[in-house]
Amino acid sequence: MTERQFWTTLGERVRAFRKHGDMTQGELAEEAGYTRTSIANLEAGRQKMPAYGLYRVARALGVRLWEILPDD
Repeated sequence: MTERQFWTTLGERVRAFRKHGDMTQGELAEEAGYTRTSIANLEAGRQKMPAYGLYRVARALGVRLWEILPDD
């Protein structure tokens, strides 16, 4: 898996969990401490985040960090 594939897949997983939880990008952003634009870019695979940032996103989604991480 390339780095680009990693971030694209992670973004898709974040989007899926967000929609499953019936959250908007703005709601997720507020809960995780980011801007809506950052969440939109993360979901599109354009934004990289440090591990702690991903932890905050996962926590805001109500899932464990490993659930949003891509696997091979």
